[in-house]
Amino acid sequence: VQSGQTITLLDNCSGNGIKVNENRNFTIDFNGKTYTVDGNLVGSTGTETNGFQLLKDSNLTFKNGTITSSKAKILIQNYSNLNLENMTLIGNAPCLYTLSNNNGDVNINGCEITAAEGKVAFDVYTFGSYTGANVSVTDTTVNGPIELGAADGSNSSTLALTLGEGTDLTNSSIIMGNGGDKVNVTKADSVNVAAPAGYQWDADGKLVDKYVAKIDETQYKTLAEAVTAVQSGQTITLLDNCSGNGIVVPTGSNFTIDFAG
Repeated sequence: VQSGQTITLLDNCSGNGIKVNENRNFTIDFNGKTYTVDGNLVGSTGTETNGFQLLKDSNLTFKNGTITSSKAKILIQNYSNLNLENMTLIGNAPCLYTLSNNNGDVNINGCEITAAEGKVAFDVYTFGSYTGANVSVTDTTVNGPIELGAADGSNSSTLALTLGEGTDLTNSSIIMGNGGDKVNVTKADSVNVAAPAGYQWDADGKLVDKYVAKIDETQYKTLAEAVTAVQSGQTITLLDNCSGNGIVVPTGSNFTIDFAG
């Protein structure tokens, strides 16, 4: 395929995994058909576990069809600028991630993404010198968790997830992996999904730290942290119902906990 061209599927088909090198620009119109990855997989040398590997600085569109595999550990490993339009992505065992987003702008619209049992539907992640994925989701059903993360020492300047109108997370959740706090997450008011433990949605739909106690104007994520910080004569005030570890109060302490209902 040449730059700007469209590949159109004519029938359901199966075959090897597909690697798209850097600086490519094309569309695959699946035309209502299914591509099943059941042959040789692709990926970095020695770790060929992907159904599709899409490298950085490419501009790609996949639309109007289905990709599935019962062989790939990652159905689509993406570093490109990727548009997914009206696509169904199905990860079967042993697929760990149906869609793994590590770099580039990713727009997911009108899709359905399904994880293998106990695995991840898609992630927002970065490592090494990659700046990270900027993922926007609209009118899409996600079956399985969304995982957030960033490797230690990575460049995460564009790491973001936007859950827009029509995003159905009834059968999904947001889980925080290592470095997940580096991902800027926002959601539309209509998107119903619980915040991960230790976080909450603010009035603007942004995922922020959840503080459960305060001393004067300083807030704490756990009651134990507040007890460690409290000074003689001060009052800790709870801001919300919370749970956690048992708490040791040192001999000679002098403070109040106002559970505030």
